[in-house]
Order: sequence, then C-alpha cells, then structure tokens
Amino acid sequence: MIQSLFILEHSGEVIIEKHWGSAVDRSICEHYLAEVEKAAGRHEVPSIITTPSHYLFHVQRFDVALVAVSAVEVPPLLVLEFLVRLADVLTDYFEACTAASVKQHFVTVYQLLEEMCDSGTPTVCEPNALRELIPPPSVVGRLTSVMQGNAGVSAPGLQTGNAVASPVPWRRADCRYAANEVFFDVVESVDATLDSDGRLLSGAVLGELYCNARLSGMPDLTLSFANHGLLDDVRFHPSIRFSRFAADRVLSFVPPDGTCKLMSYKVRDPPRGQGAPGGPLAPPPLPLPMYVKPQFSFSQHTGRINLMVGPRVDLGKPLEAIALRVPLPSCVTSIDVSANHGTVGYDDKAKVILWDVGRIPKEHAPILQGILQLDRTRGTGGADPAAAQQGATEGDADAQGASTAVLWDEALCIEASFKVCGASCSGLAVDSLHLVNETYKLYKGVRYTTTSGRYVVRIVS
Repeated sequence: MIQSLFILEHSGEVIIEKHWGSAVDRSICEHYLAEVEKAAGRHEVPSIITTPSHYLFHVQRFDVALVAVSAVEVPPLLVLEFLVRLADVLTDYFEACTAASVKQHFVTVYQLLEEMCDSGTPTVCEPNALRELIPPPSVVGRLTSVMQGNAGVSAPGLQTGNAVASPVPWRRADCRYAANEVFFDVVESVDATLDSDGRLLSGAVLGELYCNARLSGMPDLTLSFANHGLLDDVRFHPSIRFSRFAADRVLSFVPPDGTCKLMSYKVRDPPRGQGAPGGPLAPPPLPLPMYVKPQFSFSQHTGRINLMVGPRVDLGKPLEAIALRVPLPSCVTSIDVSANHGTVGYDDKAKVILWDVGRIPKEHAPILQGILQLDRTRGTGGADPAAAQQGATEGDADAQGASTAVLWDEALCIEASFKVCGASCSGLAVDSLHLVNETYKLYKGVRYTTTSGRYVVRIVS
C-alpha cells in the first residue's frame, strides 16, 4: 500500500526515509518541493500530488513534512490518516513533531515506523499500545539501554503484552491512579475571508474535543452536549460508539489512558437571515470575534495607511494574542508607521508589516497609521512602468483610480490571528458526564478555547 515514507525539513533535506518493498529514490520528493514553490503557502499545497509514476501524500507539522509515496492507487484518506496518526505519535513521544526532535530520536522513529506499518499497511497506531512495545525516550531509559544493550526496546515479559491483552487497543488493562480525574478541552478555530468593508465572503468554525483521562480500571463514560444540534461533519476517535451517537447524539466511550483527540467537527451554519428581519440585512452566519478595518490612500509618490482592530462579537472573554500581518505593494520603498498599542515591525524584503497587538485595551481601539514612500517604476503588477507613472501624474480622478488599481494588482490580504480563552465561539457546551462500570468518584473539568484559523481580510474587495 505505502511504498516509502520520507520526513523532510522545510529546506528540502530528507531526515528520515523508510521503505516497504522496493525502495523509491528520494528524488521523488522534488515533485512535492516543486508544488511548495508554486503555492502561496505550505497550507495551500494539495494533500495529494500526482506524478507520472507515483502518488504523493503529505501532512505538515511545524518545520517538517511527512510524505508518503505509493506506486498504485490506494484509499487516500487511509494514507493521510496514517500520516496524521504518525505525527500525533511523534508529538506524544517527543512533545513536539519538529526537525530537531526527529533528528535527536531518529532510532526511536525507525522503531515506531516498524511497529506502526507492516509491509506498507498501517497496523498498530494507538500510543498506549506503542508505549508497551517501545518506551518513550528518557534519561533513565537511555542509561538502561546502554547498560543492557537493547537499544530502547522493551524486554520480553516485562512490559509487553498489557495493551495487546486489553479488551480495547487504546487502553491498558492495569491502569491505576490515586486520584481519578478527567479533563476535556473544546478548541475551536475560526476560518473567515472578509472584504475591506468587513462583509463575510466565506468562513467556517472547526472544532476539536480533546480528552485527558487519568482513570483507574476500565471506566465507561457518557458525555452529552447542551446544544448538540450545532455539530456537523463529525469525525471520531475509534473509542467512540458511533451507533450511540447516531441515536442519542451523545459520546459513549471507554477513554484512552492519557491525552487523545476524541472528536473533530464543523459547526453547522445557521441560514443567512435567521433571527433578523429583511434577509439581506441579517447578520453573518458566523460569530466573528474580531474586525479589521483597513484604509489606504495613494498619491504619486506617497501613500497613507490606517488600520483599526477591535472585538466584533462579545464572547464574554477578552481577545488575546492578536497579531496582524499586513502585506504592502512591491512598489513601496520605505515606511514610517506607528501604533497606539502593541509593537510594530517591518520586513523590508518581504514588504510586510508585522503588528503584534496583544490584548485590546479598554480605553481605546488599537490603531496603526503611517506614511508609505512609493516608487511607481517598481512592482507595477505586470503593467508597463512608464504607463503607470504617466497615469499617476495625471490629475483627474480617473487617472488616480487607475494608478491605485495598478498598486493593488497583487491581490494582497491581511492575515490576522487571535485567541480567546474560556469561551467557545459557536456556543457549544458540555452538559454532563456520567461514569459507569466503576464505583469511584472522579474529578472532571472542561476548558474552552477559540483561536483563529485562516482569518484574512482582503485589502481590495
């Protein structure tokens, strides 16, 4: 099924390569790197790349890319899910799936690949089962491996077999804790594309439910939501009983030991015009936490920028970690900008203003403003520089409008990021949690977080 797997740095260097069957030359990764060069960003590279002889599947994590290669047609979601599971296992073992951690623990990575994939077919992908076969790296573990010469592999009869003998593959049968507790994290990200006037062009709210369980024995939990009608396009961890969810819209499961992602979902969009008269004047279907108001004006040799941000929907908690990436036309030679709140940086090579707002103050709205110096003979978006300069020197409004259109021929967008701790953007809430099959009392908690996904504002509508 999977013929080869490569782990690459963003620079293109191959850190790890693993082959099942005939080896594929690492030059196949050039097709992936070529797609990266053509795309505006790594998140826009297609997940599946077709070459004359192979199919390439990839996922991104921090500064590495996991690329799987197959010479025949395979179920694409199966391969992509395996790559996601591999990235999650590496994060579970090394705390982060980065180039540095993979290089430092490359022996453990090869051992994990041997256990997780047999002859190119995914097999054991549950972290609890893998931990019984391959202990995570630690100082004590490294000393033991050196003394015993087992290279980090569990000795037969000591630890191996508990997860395999368990009734469920994602949980050990002998879990014991002095304090039994379970915590849930509801993390939602807002993807939105807005025009320069703040109107929503497209968007979605994507959510994930994480569970961190430290429970003894073999507990059986039932989790219910206060407004389960918001859930759409759900995807579950194997521990979730789908038949129970389909019937009662509750999550019934035996929790994995430790942290896992129980569910991912998309929030169902309400119809446009719901809850307000005059359909076209109805509020947007997505609760957008933040607004961005860009204003640009240009003359022949200078331009002005005025940018304002603030909360758009009150979620009951303040906006935090606000940052904006503001690209400028390539004809900008220098800038003189300042902000009444936060810190401002400028990347002259990329022509990008980086504004770190942080938390919005109560007394005033954060505003960035300043003057741009222009050279109309540079970066006219493919137009003739002489014609652009001639159009700029004409004093009438039509010529000025044409000049501005040439400036924004690059279709630039402001990218915003933010975070709201303690609030769910969609309003999804956990209602109750019930425990069966065990007699002890458990401590439980729920935490909500809203973050920005791809939140962009078009400078020119």
